[in-house]
Amino acid sequence: MEKIYRIYPPIGIARIGRSDEWFIGPESPTRPVEGPFKENDQIKKQGCRFRIYEFEVDEFGGEEITCEVTNSDSVKIRWDVQLCNRKAASRRVPNEPADGLINRRNEGYIQDALIINGFGEISGEQQQRDRISGRIQFIREVDNRLDGEAEVVLGYIETDSDGRLIVLGGDGDSGSPLSRPIVEFANNPGWYDDCCDGPVGAIIEIDGQSVEAEKAWAVIASPAYAPEIFNVITWYDQARNVDAEFFNPILKTIQPSFTYDIYPILKRAALLKWVSGTATGGHGQGRPGDFLDADALEILAENSEQGNTRARHIFERLMVPNTQAPNFQSIPGAPENMPLLYSGVDPMDRSQAQFASLTPLQYSMMEKWSEGDFVEDWEGERLPVEFSDIPLVDQPDALTEAALSGCIGGPFFPGIETTYIMTLPETYDSPYRINQTVPAGYLTELMAVPWQADFVDCGALWWPAQRPVMVHTANGVEEFSRGIPSGRRRYSGMLRNWNELGFVVRDGDDFIESERGIID
Repeated sequence: MEKIYRIYPPIGIARIGRSDEWFIGPESPTRPVEGPFKENDQIKKQGCRFRIYEFEVDEFGGEEITCEVTNSDSVKIRWDVQLCNRKAASRRVPNEPADGLINRRNEGYIQDALIINGFGEISGEQQQRDRISGRIQFIREVDNRLDGEAEVVLGYIETDSDGRLIVLGGDGDSGSPLSRPIVEFANNPGWYDDCCDGPVGAIIEIDGQSVEAEKAWAVIASPAYAPEIFNVITWYDQARNVDAEFFNPILKTIQPSFTYDIYPILKRAALLKWVSGTATGGHGQGRPGDFLDADALEILAENSEQGNTRARHIFERLMVPNTQAPNFQSIPGAPENMPLLYSGVDPMDRSQAQFASLTPLQYSMMEKWSEGDFVEDWEGERLPVEFSDIPLVDQPDALTEAALSGCIGGPFFPGIETTYIMTLPETYDSPYRINQTVPAGYLTELMAVPWQADFVDCGALWWPAQRPVMVHTANGVEEFSRGIPSGRRRYSGMLRNWNELGFVVRDGDDFIESERGIID
């Protein structure tokens, strides 16, 4: 038997925050993180904990998980992390010119000097925070003149009591060493921020013998302001679709489970009513899309004439995947108008727009459900399970799903955690694991710079689960970004006040805004 070692989650998500305090992001798919999400009025950083698992591989390639590997008298783990922000050196987004010419964000400057690169190593138990930082320099190509520079903290690393790695987001540092204004939602010359990504590696020494673990990847993104409300299409859904299309086609033949495959789509759509006024119109209480109503849910979960009729009606309202849109801010026309989100970039032709839709795998599962071809297994929503109570054999998959389910999967204009890149097979080495030949910073380089510009402009029908549009407060329904100035001042307003925005949290069966600060 050969032994191999892998780091999980294969893609870990950390998030920026101004506070020195932090919390671990979700590790169990059924156990969301709980607030408070601020300390002394400052947003806490989100951390991702990386673990190592040992697998035994037989002569036929079959794998069996044997244990989680942690530090002990006979085992020592040395972690290495690279974080990189390539935004200032990337091309302008969201679309690509048809002639293939690259239009850079910072033409006339040495591109390599615009890449913020940081490295860190850590080992042992309970090792305190060590920061990973890099430098951005705006050096003119014509005469090597330095117009401006900045040292940027990209993130922090620690270890827990068993030597597991914890990667934390940075401090939310955005700036312009050239004192340039922010002029648009995505491409602002002279600017940087601290959203980034890169590989996570580990060397394990067992009884004096060293072995390298299969690498993972860390992504550091902006805060998620509605952490328990997920997008209808998540990064996990997109990666699962790549798995079904290119790695394990047998997944496309599996009969969908109502509890595990269909219900999550219905639930996510219904919960958007707490963060979007538009969603309230379709999914509010008593509306046809109120899928969480107990009586409606009972019918939708049964393989009966009445249940199949309702399922077909819902399926017929879904946008067909890969449907071309006339522009990058179109919404689908009736009757195929679900999910009701703006169009984004067509991943296969970035000069074209594409309507928002479920992934082909999700769409196929919904179609089977509408035809009565599904597992009738509904006994109620899965109960929350602590990660420590998840059986060892299921822990790697649980970490994978929990990390990526909280991230958006579309539309991409350009996105929140990453862009359309998550939909491409070449992005992955194997299911859910990033291709190790791509450079650090690859996943985030086409994101908006600074991220706050996109965040203020792309409210409405973009990604309400990550960036709410409307929220429920003690005063009723209000705009999430109320108080942020309009016009050109909106960019500097969001840059100053992103830390003051509130979080949408559960209050019984409702979701309300909490922890909002004072917008200046």
